[in-house]
Amino acid sequence: YLTPRTADGMGRVAITGTDVFARIFLDVPALDDGLPHMVAIVIDGAAGQLSLYVDGKAAAQPLELGTNTLDKIKTTETWLGKSSFSADPGLTGMFDEFRVYSHALTAEQVAVAHAAGPDRLQ
Repeated sequence: YLTPRTADGMGRVAITGTDVFARIFLDVPALDDGLPHMVAIVIDGAAGQLSLYVDGKAAAQPLELGTNTLDKIKTTETWLGKSSFSADPGLTGMFDEFRVYSHALTAEQVAVAHAAGPDRLQ
């Protein structure tokens, strides 16, 4: 899931595989500040890492995926703008654009996509 704000006041992306105790997450400053943001979640299976970018820049150090490989990601509780914890508020904004790539984007590609703006395919 990706939530703009947790009950602790942080933005968070989390991935849970079939082993719920192996959940990993990255926290960033809350994303519900009233401004538009480009958020890129990059799951790099070859490198075994999860990365999070906000407005074209790395927002946190990459995390090791561990057992959370794409083939083991839970398909229930898969949300954008909502977490799996009821104490976390949901998104009160809207999504302008959503993209899925067949490969992991590099930091440079994320920066280029941010600079190009929405509706600009790479």
